[in-house]
Amino acid sequence: MKIAVAIPSREISGGVALAQWTFASSLRVRGHDVRCLVPTARWMMLLHRFVPSKLRDFFVDMRAPAQAKVFGPQFVITADWYSLWHKRHVGIPVFHGGYGMTLRYAPPPSWLGRLKTSLLWWLQRKAAARAPFFIAVSQEALEMFGLPNGHVCLNATDLDRLRPVSGQEKADAKIRQNLEGDVVLIAGRWSPEKRLESIWDLPQQMGRRLLVCIPDPAEAERFADLCVGRDDILVRSYAKGIPDDIWSATDCVYMPSRYEGCSMLWIEAAARGIPVVGTKVGHLIDLAKQHPELEDLLMPRDDLSCAAEKIETALAHGNAWCKAMRGYAEQHHSIHMLGARLEAVLQKVKIPSQYK
Repeated sequence: MKIAVAIPSREISGGVALAQWTFASSLRVRGHDVRCLVPTARWMMLLHRFVPSKLRDFFVDMRAPAQAKVFGPQFVITADWYSLWHKRHVGIPVFHGGYGMTLRYAPPPSWLGRLKTSLLWWLQRKAAARAPFFIAVSQEALEMFGLPNGHVCLNATDLDRLRPVSGQEKADAKIRQNLEGDVVLIAGRWSPEKRLESIWDLPQQMGRRLLVCIPDPAEAERFADLCVGRDDILVRSYAKGIPDDIWSATDCVYMPSRYEGCSMLWIEAAARGIPVVGTKVGHLIDLAKQHPELEDLLMPRDDLSCAAEKIETALAHGNAWCKAMRGYAEQHHSIHMLGARLEAVLQKVKIPSQYK
């Protein structure tokens, strides 16, 4: 996927610009074709002077139409409202990275400062309204800028679900061959060597197959290599979500990790009526406070010793637990399965011919 990251012109030397460069670099490492759009010729000159030659193709002069057309991004990520308003971005899906999204800055005391603040608000509303596809980081932002219903609210971390996953199709094919019978999905951000010993005997204890889901595709591949020969331990990355046929064979989700990226999985599991066993951290603690009768489904952090017992308890409490989670999800996460929605919308977005 070709992604352009627009560096804000008025803060090019500040922390926001550094954050944008870091973000673009992390996307590139994960397999995306990414370029940083640099807004001024002066900064392009400085970059070419100080940046190693092998990294120079990472930066594109956004004032040079030829370079922008050759790269042809599928959508733009920016922290700069002026970049949204930029005429060369009209017609391309736009993702706002969320820096200063709610704009709760105290207006300057002078009349000139207040005038500039009012003008900035007006420009921002115009920019957001003109963007054909705008992804905000909060529902509050959509309401604040009066954006139409066609725009989408998305948490920035869920962009990871769009990244390509090497070897995932092969892993999914193996999983589908072994879906007969009950499956327990276990998810978290782990080191394979650290966790393998903990889960090695779980399938036999539970009498169910174990589907291990890890966010990082590289870690998932390493874990799968360690589990060669074990048909009752299946491994995949959930960077692009879990397919429907795998969800339909899953009768319980087990999350011993406190990794926040797992929250989308337990929300989706709740929506599908699948009970979840989780760690005593974060949102699950809040949920247990609201429903004390379900507190025995939670376990100490990173403790796998009581996995089989907790999973059986979850299956016994399944309906009540799912109902509680579904209510919590509706209260705190108005939109779930965001990655799937974003992919579906991106397929429908018409990209101008000059960028194809």
